[in-house]
Amino acid sequence: MNDKTKPRKRASRKEAESSTKEQEYMRQFINNTAHVNARERYLMTEIAPCHIRKIRQILFSVDCGRACSVKSYINNVLEAHFKEYSGLITTKISKI
Repeated sequence: MNDKTKPRKRASRKEAESSTKEQEYMRQFINNTAHVNARERYLMTEIAPCHIRKIRQILFSVDCGRACSVKSYINNVLEAHFKEYSGLITTKISKI
């Protein structure tokens, strides 16, 4: 059988979901440039070295192509966290 006569393999549902999740991850955390070259200065904070290593592995992987900095990635992740849990956070803050 040559390539033209081979039946095409359809992507499984899991593969499609995985691909969609990967695209969403890339859009939300890696390719999001909202925090690149921010105009305001941020306070310095300590981040666990193991987390920094993992983030660098993600950012420097062949798939990502180094779209953002570690600082931008962390800000993107925090922004998503605050959006996802905004109701709970607002409730906790109002109790203070």
